[in-house]
Amino acid sequence: MRRFLVGAVAAATLIYWLGSFGAERAAINETRPHSEIIVTQEQKPVAGGGTQVSAVAPQQGQTSEPAESVDSETAITTVFVRGKRVALREGPGKEFAILDRYDAGRPVGLLSVDGEWSRIKDNLTRREGWIASHLLSSDKPRSEPKRDTPASAEPSREEPIKVPRISDAVIIQRIIAESISGYSGSCPCPENRDRAGRRCGRRSAYSKPGGAAPICYPADVSRAMIEAFRARL
Repeated sequence: MRRFLVGAVAAATLIYWLGSFGAERAAINETRPHSEIIVTQEQKPVAGGGTQVSAVAPQQGQTSEPAESVDSETAITTVFVRGKRVALREGPGKEFAILDRYDAGRPVGLLSVDGEWSRIKDNLTRREGWIASHLLSSDKPRSEPKRDTPASAEPSREEPIKVPRISDAVIIQRIIAESISGYSGSCPCPENRDRAGRRCGRRSAYSKPGGAAPICYPADVSRAMIEAFRARL
């Protein structure tokens, strides 16, 4: 009987101690972060086939929260401006203010399309705005190749200006005029008049032998004189 009582007291003490220990563990678990009390199941192969599932607690400093994924920038279609001085506007319409102007071939990113207008982003300035859709193209405009001048083609040479040929009669008159103007007196030829207004006649230098010999008449001009005068022209 005494052994029975001692065993009963020992069993009651053990049950009380286990209950106190379980309550203390529960209180400790409640104060820990949620990530520390989450366990995972690990499958291990066992002999004879099959797998064994065991609970594995996460290591200290590790959390069960998934890592945040990095959002990649959405791919933007590149289009090209058509035309010269194309207006970039604040909104989809001509009533909106102009932000900038682009020339043909300017690459821009296409963000969206609203009817006849397209919302774009400039690849260079990163400015956003609206351009008429018909002024955008998916194909890059090609620059026109320069036309090479054929090697055989020579630049046109200007033809020399042709001076009209002066007749012999005109040259004879000029020879006579130069000869008379070169005479220092007032009566070089018989047909001239002196300072008093009288006709020179025989008093002229042309009529007096041995002195100056001015040329007064066409018959006095030889062919050699005409050719020499023409060579001076």
